[in-house]
Amino acid sequence: MCADYLTKLDRMLEMTASLAWPESWGDLDSAQQLQAKFTRMATGEQGSARFAIKQQIEIIKTMREFFRHYFASVEATDADTARAVEALIPPK
Repeated sequence: MCADYLTKLDRMLEMTASLAWPESWGDLDSAQQLQAKFTRMATGEQGSARFAIKQQIEIIKTMREFFRHYFASVEATDADTARAVEALIPPK
């Protein structure tokens, strides 16, 4: 599940590169300003689509790692508890 979502996010991250085409905005000053604004919104730093997608990727990776450790710990505790309970059962 995480791997599929990360794959989709990686594709979205790649697509952000094509959100701004400097050559397609024309020569007018206002066109250049608008192009710069959209480039910042798409691929700039904080607040851009690219930044948000990168953050989401890091969050998913962190959560995946957390849950891997969590479930490994739960399984180990469960196994230890089962052994302790079995040890309390008198032999037949």
